[in-house]
Order: sequence, then C-alpha cells, then structure tokens
Amino acid sequence: MPTDIKVHHEWGTLKEAIVGTAVSMRIPNWSDEYEFVTPEIQQFIKDFQGMLLSEASPGLYQKSVSQMDDFTDLLRSLGVTVHRAVPLTDDEADFLVNFKEGVQQCFTRDPLLVIGNNVIETSMREFERRKERFGIRHAIEERLVNSNANWVSMPQPIPERGTMGYGPGPFLEGGDVLLAGRDIYAGVSGHASNMAGIQWLQRF
Repeated sequence: MPTDIKVHHEWGTLKEAIVGTAVSMRIPNWSDEYEFVTPEIQQFIKDFQGMLLSEASPGLYQKSVSQMDDFTDLLRSLGVTVHRAVPLTDDEADFLVNFKEGVQQCFTRDPLLVIGNNVIETSMREFERRKERFGIRHAIEERLVNSNANWVSMPQPIPERGTMGYGPGPFLEGGDVLLAGRDIYAGVSGHASNMAGIQWLQRF
C-alpha cells in the first residue's frame, strides 16, 4: 500500500527520492541562451549539438551514468527509496524537436516539484527540457496510485518563434524553489523561472 506524500521542508530525514538518468541524453542545439555557461561547455555544445552524449563523448557518458548509478546505490544503502527516471522513448524524445533538439534527464528536481501532497509537473523554459516529465511520470505513476497525491501539471507555455522562441511562459523550475514550512522561496535568474510561473504557484 503506497504511503502518503508529504514534503514541507528542504531539511529532515530523506525517505524517498527520484534520481535521473543519462542514458538518452542528447546535446541540445546551440542558442545564445547558453552564454552564461563556461566557454568550455559552450564549445562542447557547438561542436556536438544534436548528437547523443554516448556518441559525442563516450568517456563523459560512462562517467555520467556511473555517477548516477553510484549515487542511487548510496541512497539505497542509507534506506532511501529511490525511483529512477525512465529513458525517453523515440516519440517522447522527438517532442518539440521541430523547435530544438536535445534530451536532458539528469536534474529531476526541475521538472517536478512536490509541496505538501501536491505533485506538480512544472513548466520548463528550455524546449528540450519540457519532455523530461515523461521519464519521471513513468517512474512514479504507480507510486502515486492509492496515495493522497494531488497530481497536477502547470499550464504549458505556448511555443513561439519570437526572441529565442520562448514566449512569456509561465516558466517554473523546481530547482528555483525552496520549501520552509508555510514559506516558499522562489528565485528568478532570468534563465529559468519567471514571475508568471511564480504567480501561478502562488495562486495554486
């Protein structure tokens, strides 16, 4: 019988977690949005955009897979229940590919936010990251059956081919949100969450 979902703080005993996967990772197409990363990463994206990480850099691919596998083993050794994001199918990986190539499933805190018993699929800014929800959904859907979870999805941003192609949002990434009981802190860096996303969360 599934136990209830309850998350109110960033601290406390970790009982359950979702860990990502690098198996289907594909380098995104270059855009000026990546100018905030290091020059080395910028060049890597430009050189290998659209390629599977396993083909572009087999060594980095193996290191990424091993790190996430080792982290999963460590958490389980400490008694934490771990769910692993499922690699995307071809159809899932092709979602919004007419706007931008790329698959990223390493940072599972961003596309899913849990507050109390609310399991929220967020609204990601980057086109290639909007498909991450599918691998997480496959990983946890059975966990949420017969639980107290209120499983919702934010309004998805309207695709737009204007400046950078992103449009007005709303955008919200779980990694920008910190829980402190009844206080919720949300950051706006200009690269991920925006005020429209934060206002949606506040109303919800």
